[in-house]
Amino acid sequence: DNCSHGPRRYQTGFLVQGYDGLITALHGVVDCDSKIARRAAGELVFENLEIVKVDIRNDVALLSSSQLTAANLPRLSKGSVPKPSAQLWIVGHPQSLLVQHRMNLTLESAEKVLADLIPAGEEKQKLKYRASPSVSAPVLSLTGDIQPGHSGAPILDDQGKVIGVGNGGLKGGTVGIGWGIPLSEVSLRSKDSRLTLL
Repeated sequence: DNCSHGPRRYQTGFLVQGYDGLITALHGVVDCDSKIARRAAGELVFENLEIVKVDIRNDVALLSSSQLTAANLPRLSKGSVPKPSAQLWIVGHPQSLLVQHRMNLTLESAEKVLADLIPAGEEKQKLKYRASPSVSAPVLSLTGDIQPGHSGAPILDDQGKVIGVGNGGLKGGTVGIGWGIPLSEVSLRSKDSRLTLL
């Protein structure tokens, strides 16, 4: 809430082994003064979340608070990127729905960069200017409906292990082409560090 570019936003985040906080997409929280997380079941709300680490190149943020740390919630396991044509799942809150949805995806390729998926034109120029995610960043090329609200959602393999972070879809997810950031590519650093994008 209280975002400098637009109204209140809803997106998805998750807890995964090896990370001390909530993983989500940086683009949805970077300009917001108030960040609140609610568990999917709705019984727990975490307020006063802060961005503690970032990966600007891959458009990923780590959110945390003393309340979230004290809750000691279970975490998802990490998996490895499967072969092309593998069936995957994205679990999140598309179109700002408060009820969690699990949607099918298919891995088209794990050997592309974001520039391979974005058509030439204004959107590609905006991404180049923003540089988060970098158009040269490796992505999971996915077919299926990655929609607004899936930003920051876990992409799961058939064992329920996290292999990526939902990031975007062409034309708001209406054409069935989208991408995720491989979890193995995420490199979080203190938000106070001087970061240089190559």
